[in-house]
Amino acid sequence: MTPHLRNPILAMPLLRYAMLLVAGVAAADTLSASFSTHCWLMTAAAVIAAALITMRRLPAVSNLFALLAVAALGGVCSSLATQKQDALLGLMPQGSNAVMLHDVPVVITSTPSRHNKVWMFEAVVCRGTAPSGTETAVRKIIEGEKVRVSMMCDSSDTPSRKPQLGTSLTATMRLAHLNELHNAGFSLSYIRYLRSHGILATAFIARGNSRETPSLHHLLPIETRACLRLHILRQAMTEQLERLGMPPATTAVISAMTLGVKDSLPASLRKDYSLAGASHILALSGMHLATIFMLLTLFMRRRKPYASCIILAVMWTYVAFTGMSPSVVRAAAMLSIYEIMTLAAHKQHPLNILGAALFLATLFSPQSVWDIGFQLSYLAVFSIHLFSKPLTRWLMPEWRPSDSFYFRVMSMMPENDDIVRGTGATQKRRRKKRSWRWMARYLVVEAEEAMKRLRDYIIGIVIVSIAAQLGTMPLTAFYFGIIPLAFIVTNIIVLPLSAVILTLSCLLYATMGLSASTGGTISFLVAIPLFPLRFAVEAQNALLSAVASLPCSAIAGITVSPVQLLALYVIVFIALRLLMMHGYRSDNQEDKHKDDLW
Repeated sequence: MTPHLRNPILAMPLLRYAMLLVAGVAAADTLSASFSTHCWLMTAAAVIAAALITMRRLPAVSNLFALLAVAALGGVCSSLATQKQDALLGLMPQGSNAVMLHDVPVVITSTPSRHNKVWMFEAVVCRGTAPSGTETAVRKIIEGEKVRVSMMCDSSDTPSRKPQLGTSLTATMRLAHLNELHNAGFSLSYIRYLRSHGILATAFIARGNSRETPSLHHLLPIETRACLRLHILRQAMTEQLERLGMPPATTAVISAMTLGVKDSLPASLRKDYSLAGASHILALSGMHLATIFMLLTLFMRRRKPYASCIILAVMWTYVAFTGMSPSVVRAAAMLSIYEIMTLAAHKQHPLNILGAALFLATLFSPQSVWDIGFQLSYLAVFSIHLFSKPLTRWLMPEWRPSDSFYFRVMSMMPENDDIVRGTGATQKRRRKKRSWRWMARYLVVEAEEAMKRLRDYIIGIVIVSIAAQLGTMPLTAFYFGIIPLAFIVTNIIVLPLSAVILTLSCLLYATMGLSASTGGTISFLVAIPLFPLRFAVEAQNALLSAVASLPCSAIAGITVSPVQLLALYVIVFIALRLLMMHGYRSDNQEDKHKDDLW
């Protein structure tokens, strides 16, 4: 067996570089107190120089230095991403973690949610004038950056007076540096969580210290302005869905699966999906984007440069429209690289494509490494491609066509190639007899193919589900304290149903757009996909609620420490090696059997 087959990770250079880049980001975050940006730049320069010096005489050592240079690049990217936080902390008054800013222009960029007496939302600070001194220096740092705002509600606040997405405000706020939350039930660092969402600081606006102003969108960065317009359109589509008369839970699931809006999901429904092991259905992921990619390819010819450009443009617009969650960005990056490689007639291994997507995502947004969705998305795809083949060899025995239903039935049917010989009535009778026999054979073949496809579908879902859970289950237990046990049954039912829901949702949005463009004259078209969509979503909710109510559907209330998490992944790695050794042993036995036959 060749070395690259025994070590599939080493055979994927882009995946190897991506893993080193992520390791560099993690090292920079851990050593942030002792290693500055200049230290990481000097380290990267020194390692690159060592790689160039040893390139000719010691190629193995040069390769090692090149790998260390990739890790150092991750440290540089991470330290540059946190440079503004460090500068902001240095400007805070002595002995304080906050500073008062007056008349700060901001634009609300997320849908506000109410928590007791506080409105919470994200806002981008616009350019504006400020008094001299510390406030000016702070304002220069936070201009164009995102802050998490907590604003006190007025006593007269009603749902109609709720702050709206896209509203421009001028407020006096108390700006604070990111602080850790000491919550035993939250495994991830709160500072890392906020940084992974691009938040620079937190702000508090007291009651009566803000006023609404004319639009300040022209003061925002271009990319922020474009994303804000897409988010406003997404909110309008969500409100239009709510006016269709469907139950709130049904509307919430459709909004979550197609638009990425999960604010209106009931807590009980979230819990049912989590216990049933179907939380990935509510989060936009590769399955959702692959369905949209498939629908786009049905309307235009593939393998043409202009068609690929249109498909990729529509796909990335949808990614920005849905909020650019890490799982969707990962899927879009992989599909884009796959499409480019297909046009260039250059085949790549899926793990290499995954490595390229991970490398680019980490390079452009190093703090997203700490996002839970980012980790679960890449880890699930990596685990599927790593475990699927060994699991297939272990769980599914070799299928022999002689044992199939088709060959058992066909062996009972006599074959007569001379049946067409003869003339007159005899020939007609034989031709009629032949047609009935041909029809019987055709039905048998179709029945056999249908059974084979159904079998392959069920086995494929079982193997993919187990492979994904092997990679993500320790992390899920670490973050959420839940281990789903009914995920195989859930995926067999939900995956085809979710594909139907996504397709019907696309048809629903298309008919809603046509109805709006014609002034409602063809509004009856909306009812065509609406009723089957409502039935499919309600059936999915009912099935998952039934699975979640089973006594052994999940193990909840688990507490996993970082050391235990590392031990679990060591066990998973050992299981992978055993499965791979079993597969190699089976291959060697098959090769030996073939040699004996010859």
